[in-house]
Amino acid sequence: MKSRAGRGVFWLLVMAGLAGAVFGQSGRSRPPVTAPPKPQPEPRGVVTGPVVLGVPEGGKLAGQESAGGTGRYRLRNGLTTVVRERHSVPLVVVEVAAGV
Repeated sequence: MKSRAGRGVFWLLVMAGLAGAVFGQSGRSRPPVTAPPKPQPEPRGVVTGPVVLGVPEGGKLAGQESAGGTGRYRLRNGLTTVVRERHSVPLVVVEVAAGV
């Protein structure tokens, strides 16, 4: 029994020594490091509306209505799109209805 108790005390002292070595280097004696300043964004030109490049004239926006999370967009070619955003579901659904 004495040998088991002796081994237990030995391992207890080894673990205490390792814990002192690991937690002893807290860095309190080091000087504090200051963070570099954040770069400021460059001001850009004022944009009055959305800029869309390469869109034909008929595909440009003619009207827009929004209520809550639903938006209705009317294009110059007569196409009307209804967009309803629901961020709780990662899903995209496209429905096409044609009325002549």
